Amino acid sequence: MVSITVYPYASEYNSLFRRLAQEKEGLTTYNLVSPANWNIDAAVENTIFSTDYEDAIKKSEELIVIDSPKAHYLYVDIVNKIERALEMHKKVFCAIKLKDEDIQRLLTKSLEDNGFVYLFGTDREYDLKLEKNTLMSRQNCIVVAVAGMIRGMNLSEACIDLAGEYEKHGYKVAIVSGYANCELLSNHYLIPDNIFSNDLSEYEKVLAFNKFIAEVERMSRAEILIVCIIDGIMSYSDVHYGDFGLTAIEQTAALNIDYFVLSVLPEFLGADTKKVMQELNMMCRYRLGSEIDAVVIERCEVDEYELETKENYAFLAIDPSKSSTLLSELRKLDDGVKYYEGGGRSTYASIVEECIEQLSDEVDVF
Repeated sequence: MVSITVYPYASEYNSLFRRLAQEKEGLTTYNLVSPANWNIDAAVENTIFSTDYEDAIKKSEELIVIDSPKAHYLYVDIVNKIERALEMHKKVFCAIKLKDEDIQRLLTKSLEDNGFVYLFGTDREYDLKLEKNTLMSRQNCIVVAVAGMIRGMNLSEACIDLAGEYEKHGYKVAIVSGYANCELLSNHYLIPDNIFSNDLSEYEKVLAFNKFIAEVERMSRAEILIVCIIDGIMSYSDVHYGDFGLTAIEQTAALNIDYFVLSVLPEFLGADTKKVMQELNMMCRYRLGSEIDAVVIERCEVDEYELETKENYAFLAIDPSKSSTLLSELRKLDDGVKYYEGGGRSTYASIVEECIEQLSDEVDVF
């Protein structure tokens, strides 16, 4: 039995570690550790939760440092905890991006202390060589795209829960996303940073991502490919505009999307929900090449103070009755879109059932 400490744990990764705990049941114990002031709800079966890092790492053989929206506040603390683990001859797997000087120091320390460090959150390079007159490849599997309205929305749980539900129906699934934490999963493929770098033209980015997707499909032999759109499909405001949804356009241009899931924030839908949804659907159809099949109404809103003072996209929980009321209004539209409230396994189980029913007459895999 291998004992692994996970730090700094946040509740948005319950699905990830629930999945890992199931995959490695009887082989691995996960000690989920978060700072005491985070007030985390770690509702994950077959794991141990605490706020005592020193006690947890002493009992563990390995340390996994996961990335989270709040991790950048703990950068110095995280580096110190990695050093402490290496001093104790632990294996370290780090998902956050570290500064070059810290990488060199930690790699040196791992050699000196007979430790081990693997930095899977650092930049991943991809062979961007494109042949002359490169042709686009069509995906032979079912492609399910998962997107968020704006930058910063955490879609990793949606991808993981969707994958788990498809697998319950007997399908082989692969996940493609920009979440380094998901590299812990055996069926995940991390989108290399340089595919969407400014060194490439827009059409080169599309071709490079299309080539990457073709390789993932070939290696994974997946019947269903869940692709996470790595940035928001639209700007939040005239001041905080992300990338204007350009990466979403480039990603989706490389895909043949069969089913499109969009996570939305209630604050964007306003009073005239019918008009907003019509505009959203039209935008997705003509900019992203796919109409919306399912909408998940999130139970949160943008933390304006965090965004204005620190330029960090963070989110605050809202009164659940707001999203419930909005869901009731949206379901009256009868516009062909399926509406759901919040995340969680039950929501994504319903989405998968609907997807299978919708596509069963169109594709062989269903």
